[in-house]
Amino acid sequence: MIINKKNWLYYLLFLFIGYFIYNFQIEKSFNLFTIYVLCISFNFIGNIFKLNPKKLLPALFGCSLFLMYGVSYDNGSFHLQFLQFFILLSIFALLLVALISNFKLQIKKIIVVVFGIVMAMIYLIKEDKLAEYKYIPFVISSFFMFRTISFLYEIKYLKKEVSRIDKINYFLLTPNFSMPLFPIVDYKTFINSYEGITTNTLRRSVLLICKGVFQLLLYRFIYHLIIIPFDEIQTALQVFIFLVANFLIVLRVIGAFHIAIGLIILSGYNIPDIFNNIFFSTGFSNLWRRTNMYWRNFMIKIFYYPIYFKIKKLGIYTALIISTFLSFFITWILHTYQWFWLKGTFPLEIKDAIFWGSFGLLVSINTLIQQKELDRSGSKINLPFPVLRQAFSGLIVLLVMSVLWSIWTCNSLESWWTVVKNIRNINFEQLKIILLLCLCYLFIAGVYHFYQNNAEHRFTFFQKQKNALSYTGFIVLLLTLFVLSKQKNFPVRIIPIITEKLNKADLTVIDNGYYTNLISTNNYSSQIWVNDNDITKNWTKYITSKTTTSRNDLMLTDNIPNASVKYNGINFTLNDFGLRDKNYPKNKPDSSYRIIILGGSYECGNGINDGEDFISLVESELNNHYSATMNNKPVHIELINFSVNGYRLFQRLYLYKDNARYWNPDAVLLFIHSNYRLRVCNYVNRLVNSDNIINDPYLKNIVEMTGIAKNDGGMTVKNKLGNFADSLNFFAVNKMCLLAKEDSANLIAVYLPAIKDKGSIRDSIFMADICSINNINQISLSDVYAGQNKKELSLSDVDFHPNKKATGLIANKLLEKILLHQDYFNIKFTKK
Repeated sequence: MIINKKNWLYYLLFLFIGYFIYNFQIEKSFNLFTIYVLCISFNFIGNIFKLNPKKLLPALFGCSLFLMYGVSYDNGSFHLQFLQFFILLSIFALLLVALISNFKLQIKKIIVVVFGIVMAMIYLIKEDKLAEYKYIPFVISSFFMFRTISFLYEIKYLKKEVSRIDKINYFLLTPNFSMPLFPIVDYKTFINSYEGITTNTLRRSVLLICKGVFQLLLYRFIYHLIIIPFDEIQTALQVFIFLVANFLIVLRVIGAFHIAIGLIILSGYNIPDIFNNIFFSTGFSNLWRRTNMYWRNFMIKIFYYPIYFKIKKLGIYTALIISTFLSFFITWILHTYQWFWLKGTFPLEIKDAIFWGSFGLLVSINTLIQQKELDRSGSKINLPFPVLRQAFSGLIVLLVMSVLWSIWTCNSLESWWTVVKNIRNINFEQLKIILLLCLCYLFIAGVYHFYQNNAEHRFTFFQKQKNALSYTGFIVLLLTLFVLSKQKNFPVRIIPIITEKLNKADLTVIDNGYYTNLISTNNYSSQIWVNDNDITKNWTKYITSKTTTSRNDLMLTDNIPNASVKYNGINFTLNDFGLRDKNYPKNKPDSSYRIIILGGSYECGNGINDGEDFISLVESELNNHYSATMNNKPVHIELINFSVNGYRLFQRLYLYKDNARYWNPDAVLLFIHSNYRLRVCNYVNRLVNSDNIINDPYLKNIVEMTGIAKNDGGMTVKNKLGNFADSLNFFAVNKMCLLAKEDSANLIAVYLPAIKDKGSIRDSIFMADICSINNINQISLSDVYAGQNKKELSLSDVDFHPNKKATGLIANKLLEKILLHQDYFNIKFTKK
């Protein structure tokens, strides 16, 4: 039970890192802190009591599975989910028994294929009953989708007997829980790497975890402070920064993988490193060797060598280039296969083919050139000025890969081109800055390559003290960030770097992506895909899919009458007319004052129980605590909620024109939200891409005049529309105003900002102009969230609709404004 002093220092450093993983919310979405604590605890217990770490790993896996899927934390209390836990545990057990049993190899392959088909069916079959089980293929596949391939390949050739516990541990790698996008650990390497809990494994684990945390913090710095949103890119310098920064955020994957490897090493399996400074690659084949070496070895062993030796008779050079290029084609297919298991979609797009095809071609040509040079000289050629050549080569690789990466991770080629064509907007000052940034890279790369080329003969002191210096630098960095985060007036925006947040660009994508799949991402480095797998966080997206049906006209969707969904503890019910409201008679009683509500998901009360949305709360408050009179006659207030998820101003216009006006309203509350221009662009994008009939002459004329076409990306539509986005909104409100006047109804525009919006002068000006031109009364709720912590107001970190607390704030503010402006309604309210 004695641990040497050096190991105690490592455990103290683990505690230090753990505190900052928790405090800085490192990979909070995937509960890294929970898995980290479990791995450290089991390692420490094994070390204290001299237990065999191999035998502890199944218990560590079981604890992790239970904490991740057998218990949930909601509204301040824990809820046991035994059924979910036992389903997953049973499937894991069945697969493990099948794989490690004495069945013939062919039988094992058949079992794996059958399991795969069953898992895929859960994803693909669009049945409500299967929706709640989509976590099963997500969890199971993240553990087995590639490890089964490596395992089944190796057991065919391995001569020595492998212990059953090694086989089990290979599949039950606990860090996989917090990182579904997990490195392909080679089976043969894994079983041969066991070393146990030693000073060496603790040292390597600490170093890799430190490196991973540092890379994730660097990724956040780039993600929040350097990445430029698409709609803000207008100059060549911004294009340059956009291209390079988007490639650099691959640091997220690199950092997560280093943490994963570090935690696996804690279990005693001293597996090798996975990345090798990819941003200093000296060629495309060199980049391929440095990037995710686990994946490269997997591809070479299972695909490249078999292909190469089968076609070797065509000639060494021909076989080399064909087998390399085919390996990249297979890599593309396997990445898409991986994406299917993580997200339930199988995207095969032209932009993916461009990325993998170009990368594969560049590596093939580079490899061929190197092979020919080697064959001619018989040894590696020593060229003059190696450091300078290596740095320049690295710059070329970085720039080319930045362009290819931007294509691969863009929403569409159209949106990519819309951004990149701004490269023509260049001047001498921008060119100087671009050249200066390139020189900075050359200097840093030159220092790196000089050190690498001379590490054995110089820098002996640094080599000896490298680990100590790494620890010291890492500790200083974390403490500095911690101190700066506590300074209120610090000039650098440090808070986003130390918390898990979406940046401005991804917030826009999320906001536009609730009601359509047109805006999505296949970017492993983006924060968006992380949360997309947890459907409970996308409450609005889920409810919308269950309560609305498609239409082939301007409306796009319509509520389903009497639809009812109970999800995540919330009841969402539509009445006989498809309204989220109680049933009212269509013919207005003489004693009623009827107010029609025209809005979207905020007004629908997504994520809020029936009768607890802010429209219902205001109606209840007005009737229960106030007496309302019109022309000295008492009236009962009716707020009839015609709001539909995803409806923009144009849809609200036609909803009123074709339906709501026939309910004899006395007043109409037309809700207008912030980011109105982006919302109408999103609406036109959806409308054109769905081939719907555009039966409004004004809108149809603008679409034809601007040349908006099917498959145009969101950015393309936004740029084509330009100021016509304002015109469409003005037109919709103007038509609404005319209809309300015909119906002798008081039209009142209500401005309600989105929670995540910081507020825009443009929004305020638009609201004032639109009301002034049309002589409409307005109610502004712009200060509804004043003094509130906005983190506590939304449904989740990716669903920014008002939660119960925010709904109460909106209800109180709207009630206050209605009472203040009761003259807008020609009603007198008196407190009971």
